[in-house]
This record gives sequence, C-alpha cells and structure tokens, in this order.
Amino acid sequence: MEKTNKVNNGLKKAMVFALAAACMSATFTAPKTIFAEEISAEQAVDENIAASGRTVPHYNLKDPAEKGGSGMWDGTYYYLPDGVLATDAFFCDGKDTYYLQKDGTPMKEKLTYHPDGEHIIYFDSKGHEVFNNFTKVKCSISGMPVDDLCFFDTFGYMYVDVVTYDQAGINLYYANPYGVVERNGWFTFSKKQGGGLGYANSNGTLMKDMYTYDESGNVLYMESDGSVRGSRGNVNTKKQEEPVITNVYTGRNGVNPNVIVRNQSFKKDTGSHGKIEVQGDYLVYGGYFYPIEKINANSANYHFVSPDAHGDVYPLGNTVWNGVDFASIFKGGQSACQEGYDESTQINWFMDYGIYEQASGGREWFYPDYYACNYYDELSSMYGKDLVYYYLDYACYGVSENKQARTILPGNEKYL
Repeated sequence: MEKTNKVNNGLKKAMVFALAAACMSATFTAPKTIFAEEISAEQAVDENIAASGRTVPHYNLKDPAEKGGSGMWDGTYYYLPDGVLATDAFFCDGKDTYYLQKDGTPMKEKLTYHPDGEHIIYFDSKGHEVFNNFTKVKCSISGMPVDDLCFFDTFGYMYVDVVTYDQAGINLYYANPYGVVERNGWFTFSKKQGGGLGYANSNGTLMKDMYTYDESGNVLYMESDGSVRGSRGNVNTKKQEEPVITNVYTGRNGVNPNVIVRNQSFKKDTGSHGKIEVQGDYLVYGGYFYPIEKINANSANYHFVSPDAHGDVYPLGNTVWNGVDFASIFKGGQSACQEGYDESTQINWFMDYGIYEQASGGREWFYPDYYACNYYDELSSMYGKDLVYYYLDYACYGVSENKQARTILPGNEKYL
C-alpha cells in the first residue's frame, strides 16, 4: 500500500474545517455508500431523458430509420436517414455516446451541464461521454485549468457528495460537494456524510480499517467508512474538533490486556496469534505493533557480504517482505531454499510459513528461543512463548539494544 501516514499541513487545514463545522448543531447519520454499477452505454442514453430544463434528441445508429437511426456516421458528423446533419443532440454509434454540438461536431474534453440543467456530464478527448468510471478532468465548466479526479455514474452524471466503492467493492472513495474525488491528504466529510475527518491517498482511495498517525505522532484509527475513529457524531461538541487517540501496544509500552498469554511451550504457542500484517507504518501481530522504520533501520547494518567479527556472512539475497527488511533475523541468499522458492523469494516462504514454524532464518547470531529465555522476565508477560513475537521484538528493538540471542545466558536454561 502507498505510504501515506506522514501527515502534512493538510491536517491543520482539515482541523480548521472541522472547527467551523463544530459551530453548527446537528446530528448526522452514517454516510450513504454506493457501489458502482455496470450498464451499457445504449441503455444509459435511452434512460438519460431530461427531467427538467430542455430536452434534446437522442439518436442511436442501431435504431430503425423512423427513430433517427440507420443514418451515416463518419466519425465526426452524423447524418440522419434523410441527409440532415444532426446537431444539438446525443448520438450513440452502438458503442460510445457523443454530444453533437450546434456545428455537428462532437464535444471533447469538456465538463458541462446536461441539457436538463441539473446534472454534470463529461466527454473525453475522443468525444465519448464517460459512464460508470473515474476520469481526470483538466478543465472546469468555466474553462479554468484544473487537475481533478471525478466519477460519473451509469447515466453519465457526476457523483456529488457521495461515498462510493469501486466495482470490486474493495476501495472506498469520496466525491466531495463539488464533485471532486478527494486525494492527497486530510479532508473533512460534509454534513450530509456525517462530518468527521478522512484521509485520501494520491489515487483517491480512502485510508480505512487501519492505524495511522498525525504529524504530532498521535496514533489514530481509520474506520471502515474512511473516517477517523471518534470524529463523527454530533459536531456541536469539543470531541469533534480532536480525533480520539486509540492506544497502540508495542513490545515496549506495556502489556496489551486483550492478548491471551498461554505460556505453554514454544512448540504449542508459536504462531498462535494469527498472521503478521502490515498496517500503515507498523507490522502488526497478535495485538502488538512494531514500527517498520525501526526494523528497517536495524536491518540496514546487516547488508554486507564479507564475514563479521564472528565469521558470519551477511545476506546475499532478498531480505525484504512487503517493504520491511528482515536482514537482522533472516539470512538471504541461502543455498538450501524451500522447494518452489529461490534466493529472491525465500523471504516469502520465511514470512508466510517459516517464522510460524520456529525456523531460524539462517541467522547464526539469532535464535528466537534463546532470545526469549534470556529476557524472560522482561518480555514473557507480554509474549508468553509465542516465538513470532520474539522475532519481531528483536528485529525492532533487540538489535539496537545489543540484546544477546546467539547463546543462552547463564541461569536461563530453565526457561527452555
């Protein structure tokens, strides 16, 4: 996922809008979420009849002559069956829809009002009306240059103040009250959508179902509707101005009460807390969050091909998984790779399977069970005997703290 958690001054602007909204007293409902739909261009034209304002003809090349179809289309002009040039009319060539202007030529690269005087529609560089899709708009209705991302529905109408999923039902977008899809930073949802703060990536997708942080380092949680947890509701409250901070537990800021510590055995406990995931700037496992920046910084010291003081050879192959460098605990370029993997993909096996099976990662200086035993008093109340935690703790903290994981320190054998 694109890294967007470094917040810029856009947050301050969003807070100003939120403060302005806080001056109004109203209670809002959840945002109206719409899924993009599929419909043919021909069907859209047939149903795209003006409800108010003026109406214009709608011609379809496939229609019979008595309905204005079956004429001659040369790619620029459409002549009706009686030879009259079609002007000020919508025309479908059987695939794409055009608006033929007063001179008969298709309107191109133009954002304009529908003849009904209510909806806004768009024609691309080929003169095709945009249906059920996102498009980059380079010129406003007034003719000013812009660089906006907009969405047009199954009838060609611009989405205005709408929260919508893509057709796959995965990514969420917000078209603001001006019809522009939010991008590149923090923004404020409209009153219609329930207010609150959101964050849009550069491609318009909303950050959701994950943790992030603001420019002050406060940790926030982005809800499934794309809003900051706690920023919706009655805007006539102080809380609406300030996001609610959700506590994130790392290996060094206390015991997470939601984590069940079984502490049975390394064999039984390892991998018992789910799978490792990347959430924003953190690796997340079993309720604990490990800053990726720290892991990558620690691993940067392990990218050498010559032996170290212990005679250990540093990684030769790929040690990066999902943007996270595990060179501190995984030795790339191993000669004995798992079946179906090579030196460039062995890290995928390790992170998908090996780490949950107590695999050593090929590191002569790091054995997760030794690390767990050596620092049992410090870490066992948080991690028990799930060695996955100890892999991540060492990669994030143990390396920079010069923790011992090569051998068991005297007196700690009892914890094995």
